[in-house]
Amino acid sequence: MRGFEGRRVLVMVLALIALGVSMAACGGSTADGFPGRGVVEGVDAAARTVSLNHEDIPGLMKAMTMTFEVAPGVSLEGIGAGVEVDFRVTHENGVYTVTAIEVAGAVSSGAESAP
Repeated sequence: MRGFEGRRVLVMVLALIALGVSMAACGGSTADGFPGRGVVEGVDAAARTVSLNHEDIPGLMKAMTMTFEVAPGVSLEGIGAGVEVDFRVTHENGVYTVTAIEVAGAVSSGAESAP
């Protein structure tokens, strides 16, 4: 009986590993979300939302214009209508949240780049 249970546990572990590998290969989310690129349509700093006309976000959604919540602590400085941005978004409990956003091509060094 122990041999059967051991094999069953091994099969389950291998299946979970295979699932994780296949999700990663299909563009599945990482702990910090899905990467995206788009153009800002509007920002509501008081409501902590940003409307983005974004490209396909592989593994999450097709290209569209959509309003996202913005996570606390994420700076919206320099982010405004017409600006092309790179961002990360998570999807939990039916809510899409931007966890990082910056002007496309900006270097994340913490220093401001000249206009």
